[in-house]
Formats: sequence, structure tokens, C-alpha cells
Amino acid sequence: IQKFKNRVMEVAGLDANMISKCLVYGELMCNGFYDYHSRGIVGGWKVFGAILEAKNGSGETLDKLLNSGFAAAKKNNDQIKVFANERFVEVANYAELDASGSKVVSESIGNIIMKNKARMKRGDIEGLILTIHDEEFGYKVVKWKGAHELQPASDQNALRACKLIESSDVDENVKIAFRSIIEVITDIYRKHTCSKERQINTN
Repeated sequence: IQKFKNRVMEVAGLDANMISKCLVYGELMCNGFYDYHSRGIVGGWKVFGAILEAKNGSGETLDKLLNSGFAAAKKNNDQIKVFANERFVEVANYAELDASGSKVVSESIGNIIMKNKARMKRGDIEGLILTIHDEEFGYKVVKWKGAHELQPASDQNALRACKLIESSDVDENVKIAFRSIIEVITDIYRKHTCSKERQINTN
């Protein structure tokens, strides 16, 4: 982690006394839903973000991170979130942290969802973590979690959101993207009809 922190400061042109703490977080590949054993990645840890604590407030530090190509956003007055993007992966690899699986794409979220729908249905991947940029709010992360793990509350929320979007005057591509999400959820639940706890009310 120290190597990662030092490289971030070097790339962003930060003084050594500007960052007091650095936390790197990621995904531990540990469950049995996604065939991790046969793929040889069980027990692996893949990083996709970091939190930096700035000694003298986050303002100047955030500006330097953004200007040097990091996808970063203010967490609070002293902390900055750094999300996965091309610069983050470059620094993670330099620090010998596993950020494999991260890809840089310039596509809409809708296209990404539709392109990964079949993989999500099969359970080839646990989910997608998307770093996106909003003109008003800056960088943020959106997660699309696979439906192979039981999460009835989230699935019900997705179903309600889809119904709301279908009845709203929104772009057709947005509707198609949400239909794809619902298709993944309902397809997987149909495959688990023998398990009562996997049932979901789609009415």
C-alpha cells in the first residue's frame, strides 16, 4: 500500500506531507457462485478503489488528482475517494496490486449492460463496477451486482424502478437497459424455483 501511495503522490505531484493515510479496497474472490475454483482465482483480491486522507483539507489535493488523470471525488472535508480508471490501474499495477479485469470503455451504461447481459445470466461474472462522470456531480461509482446471490430487497427495488421507467417519458435506450437488468434477475430466479428463498414477487 505504501508503494501505491507513493506512486499516487508522484504522479499527481503531491507533497509528501499532503496525504496522511491511504486505504485501498477491492473484491475478495471467495464465494462459490461464480466458478472461482475452476478459474483459479479463488482467494484472489482485486483492487478497484482507494481513499486518501488529506492533512490540510481535500481541495488542493483533489484538484491535483483530477488534473493528473485520476477519477476522484470528495468524500468529506479530509478524505478523497479515488475510483478505478486507466490512471488508477496504471498505479495499482506499478505497486503490484491486482487490478486485472478493469477495462477502459467509452460507451453508455446502457450499452455496457446489454453487452454483459448474457455473461451475468450465466454467472460468468459477479458483477460490474462502473466509474462514471456526471457533469453536475463529478465522478462516482455505479455497481451492477449479479443475481446469483440472494438479495431480494435490491431485486424488488430494481423491479419497481423498471416499472416506473417504463411509464415515464425517458430515452428508449434507458428502458432497454433496465429491461436487461430485469431479464437477468427473473431468468436467474426461474432457474432457482426449487428454492423458496429464491422466489421473488414480480407482480
